[in-house]
Amino acid sequence: MANYKLLVTGAGAISSTSTALTSEATLRGILIHVSAAPVTSESLVVSLDSIDGTAYDAVLLTQDLVGVTDLAFTGLDLPLHIGDALKVTYTNTDTRTVAVRLVLED
Repeated sequence: MANYKLLVTGAGAISSTSTALTSEATLRGILIHVSAAPVTSESLVVSLDSIDGTAYDAVLLTQDLVGVTDLAFTGLDLPLHIGDALKVTYTNTDTRTVAVRLVLED
């Protein structure tokens, strides 16, 4: 099994969708780093854009980043299918540099 990652980085508003997966994978972790703790209460959202259509899209994580610089969500075991995509959104009013790593395993 090989591990790989999808990276999202931004210092302004973030709205990033990965390309559709070309092989089956499992989401194993979500790692978040913020350059300085935000003071504005806003949620970072990671969601599934399902190959099966919008009725099957789902929010995987909603996390308010106020006062946060580092978070790790590990031990995940979410199967992803060929054609699924992952989306990360964050308003980022405080214009912090935010880096999100989505750890996947074949």
